[in-house]
Formats: sequence, structure tokens, C-alpha cells
Amino acid sequence: MGDVSSHLDQCGKALAKWGSGLNQKFTRDIAQCKAVIERLRDNSIPSDIETVKEKKIEFLKLLGQEEDYWRQRSKSFWLHDGDANTKYFHAVASTRKMTNRILRLMDDEGNWRDDPSSLCQVVQDYFRKLFSLSSSHAIDGFDFVDCKVSNSNNEKLLSPFSFEEFKEVVFQMHPDKSPGPDGLNPAFYQNF
Repeated sequence: MGDVSSHLDQCGKALAKWGSGLNQKFTRDIAQCKAVIERLRDNSIPSDIETVKEKKIEFLKLLGQEEDYWRQRSKSFWLHDGDANTKYFHAVASTRKMTNRILRLMDDEGNWRDDPSSLCQVVQDYFRKLFSLSSSHAIDGFDFVDCKVSNSNNEKLLSPFSFEEFKEVVFQMHPDKSPGPDGLNPAFYQNF
């Protein structure tokens, strides 16, 4: 059966694979709807008139889904309903994706690493070194930090959390904000 994290990992990979072709699917489906509407628009046959109405409804639904797709990718939460699916969404989403990518990192020896496994190793080594007890520079850095947590707050922080507390926190998050390390955003956990 596996544990929850392995199931989430598998689910995230399956969703990423499924979502990778959505943009092409929207483009294809919208073009097909337009073609059917154009072909049948001038006919006076009652069955064709009904088909045109159905295709128009499908067309509007597809446009709305495509707009939601690009709004989510662009992370433009200040936009309001009714804003058109414009080049703006596409430009913001593409720019955001390129800006957030880490293409290479320098390791402790001064060598640049650019393959995914090396990038992960550089990050792990950095944080392992930063937060290890044997590292004197990490401990020295805390000398300048004032103690802000009272004993009662510390007890609350160290106490086990309840399911209700966890649920409350998850539902306070914006559904489309940044995903966690598993690649799933808060909307996934809120819905499922």
C-alpha cells in the first residue's frame, strides 16, 4: 500500500503528466467548436440550430476553463471575474516560470552544478551544514537573536497538533498559492 507521502508523490506525478497537455487540448477543442459553429451557423435545419446552441455553450465553457488555467499559472490573484483570456496571462505565466527556475548552483568547492540531482545535493548539503549542531557559524548567528517565545507559547508549539487545527490552517490558505514540496497546492488538500 505504501505511506501517504508516496501516494501523494504518485498522485502529483500523475497530475503533472495529465496537466502537461492541457494548453494544447484547450487550443484544439476551442478550434473544433469554432469550426462546427461556423459550419452550421447559416443552416435553417432545427437540429443544426440546437447543435449550434450546444456548441456555443461548450465554447464558452472551454474559454472559461482556458482562462482559469492561465490565471492559475500566472498567479494574478488581483484580477477579477470577467477579465479576458489575454496575452497578459500567458506572458506573466511564462515569465514567472522562467524567473522561479533554478538552473544552476555553486557548491562548497566553487563548482557550478546544473543537473537536477546535483542541484538537490547542493541544497541538501547547504542546509545540512547550516543547521548542524557541529557548525559553529550557525550557532554564532543565533547570539544576535532575541528570545521572543515565552514558555507558555513554547509549550503550545511543542504540543501535538489536532486534526481540527490542521484543517483550520489548510482552509485559511489561498487555494492557488504556491505548492508545497510535493507539488500540490492548497486547493488540492482543501478539495480532497
